[in-house]
Amino acid sequence: MHKLRPAFTEDLAARLAEGACINLVSPHGQGRRRTLADLYGCLPSSMQVLQANLRHYPQSLAAMLADLYSQAGLTDVGPDIGGFDDLLDRLPERRHATLIILHNLDELEFGEASGYDAAFFAALNATRGRDGLSLLCVTGRVHGAWLPDIGTVMLPPLTVDEILAELRRRQPPGDAGAWPGIAAWMAAQPAPYTLLEQPEDWP
Repeated sequence: MHKLRPAFTEDLAARLAEGACINLVSPHGQGRRRTLADLYGCLPSSMQVLQANLRHYPQSLAAMLADLYSQAGLTDVGPDIGGFDDLLDRLPERRHATLIILHNLDELEFGEASGYDAAFFAALNATRGRDGLSLLCVTGRVHGAWLPDIGTVMLPPLTVDEILAELRRRQPPGDAGAWPGIAAWMAAQPAPYTLLEQPEDWP
């Protein structure tokens, strides 16, 4: 499978497979979701991956946890679902290493009403001390006050060669001889991956 950022994605996967806890930071339009899709193909097949998009439940930690419990096959959870640390306590019962991906983390609504409170972030920051668990939080900017104990990794800008490889994979209509120029133009734009989806806006 063609990867958008091959070297970066393979390095990220290797670090997560070794138990890293990482805050991946990138503004929209850089191919964050594509990077996560590519990441799956680089991880060990034995690694269990649980993924939640905070955009789907910004006001309910309980709903997010219920989704993760279901993905993990932990179905014997009562009505009092507990906190994020309760989920982490249960995961070592599984036989395989587990990676938790929290996408769009900065879209949650902080506070006691939603459940995304100080205790939630304390549990997130303590994940790196747990054997067999890795964590990837994906945000649009650095949240030092939220994740002080989790290493920050910036998603690198797409290079001209990476964009050109993606154009060759997609085979858009038009003159292929123009692709190098289009790739160079895209690489200089603030949201190049978004532009890959919008050929009507290409020069």
